Amino acid sequence: DRIEKLSSIKNTPCVFQEYVSKEVEYRAVYINGQFFVCEIDSQKGKLSKFDWRAYEYDKVKFSKATLPKETLQKLAQLAKARGLAAASFDLAKNSKNQIVFFEMNRPGAWLFVEALTGLPITDAAIAWSKG
Repeated sequence: DRIEKLSSIKNTPCVFQEYVSKEVEYRAVYINGQFFVCEIDSQKGKLSKFDWRAYEYDKVKFSKATLPKETLQKLAQLAKARGLAAASFDLAKNSKNQIVFFEMNRPGAWLFVEALTGLPITDAAIAWSKG
């Protein structure tokens, strides 16, 4: 039924991706060579299971995290290739323990990451802006 409805948007630019079964999600904030990684335990909420931005803060935990060095290197290469000194990346760890890349935002929202984790992102942005 849902596939049949897709014909109604055939002339509309769209991007579709396969659903990813997630263990946890990540927001990785990149500022001038530094990464600040937040793990989002999105699978605890009913709505956040599908989209962590459902804002179920009473169920979803945001915490400081790390990602594999090779993942961070690839993310930094992507930001540099696009000419960005600041970017935010959305990723997840799937049920096979693989890191899945969703998107890069320039520069992307990060104040909520700092507020919920204490990561010093504002300090890094200020230091970068002063050169």
